[in-house]
Amino acid sequence: MDCAAFCMMAVAVLVTQQPQDLHCSYCIHLRGLTETCNYDLRDCSQNNPGALLYCLTVNIAQDDDFVRRSMRCISQPQLNATDEFFEAALQQKSCEDFGAAQLCNCSTCPIRKRKPTTTIAPASIFYKFKTTQVLPRRMTPGKTDQSKISNNQTDPHHNIDNLASIKPLQSSNSIHEYAGVGAMAITIIVYFLFS
Repeated sequence: MDCAAFCMMAVAVLVTQQPQDLHCSYCIHLRGLTETCNYDLRDCSQNNPGALLYCLTVNIAQDDDFVRRSMRCISQPQLNATDEFFEAALQQKSCEDFGAAQLCNCSTCPIRKRKPTTTIAPASIFYKFKTTQVLPRRMTPGKTDQSKISNNQTDPHHNIDNLASIKPLQSSNSIHEYAGVGAMAITIIVYFLFS
């Protein structure tokens, strides 16, 4: 079946295109409204044409690589199909297979080019900030940090003699001892309460 037949069907069943739709492929199959009509489609076409449906399956490829499938049917009297059109539709393969559909550039769904996408590199969004702050190490009085001495030059920020104004850190051993005793006391009380 040629694209002219598919496009005529698309107009008859009012196929419309959405902004994100790129192109459409089509497949036609016949379907009877009664069991008798389904059993003999040719006899149905001649003796009970109102019970014979021409169904157009449309596979619509969209911009996000998604394929939307829809099916619309119309009866033979409404389509005013010729015998040649009936015979061509009767020879169509099952529309359940995507390979049976034919790509056509119909006015109801013209072929569009994919819009170019712009990608933004993560480096242009996220910046890495480097800190220039150097924290002094804990050293004993009179000693310098040997790792920062090069070419007989001493880094003044790491010489303990130049850090006389820095107050020494207070020991927190006593706080940890009290916290440990308190936790042990709570454990013993809970044990005796619930045992």
